[in-house]
Amino acid sequence: MQEALTRAWQNRDSLKNAKAFRGWLTQILMNVCKDMIRKRQKLQWVQLEEEQMPSEALDTSGLCVDEILELLSPEHRMVVVLYYLENYKIREIAQMLEAPIGTIKSRLMYARNHLRKAATIPDEIKGGISYEKV
Repeated sequence: MQEALTRAWQNRDSLKNAKAFRGWLTQILMNVCKDMIRKRQKLQWVQLEEEQMPSEALDTSGLCVDEILELLSPEHRMVVVLYYLENYKIREIAQMLEAPIGTIKSRLMYARNHLRKAATIPDEIKGGISYEKV
């Protein structure tokens, strides 16, 4: 949210009609969210050193954050990024996206269920996976 407000302030001269402020600011917010998603896509799953891994090792060489997020629609992906990666509250996300709180909760539930079905990572070894910037 802070990044969106900073960009809005920096580009305030591009607002031609004060009546269009809400839409103008919403578009800036959407662009900031898309930028955050693109940045997150540069994260790649890596396997921890053998001594750090649980006894049941998992081959994660093919898993990438961007591939996992690509399983979701843009609407669901944005909510997941804002909630889990950027730590926004559901209420804040609803305000940013101008959507009802129930819609945001529904999108999160759908995304979790979809990712859960797609994931093949057993619960006992989820802690053995990390990621790093590439």
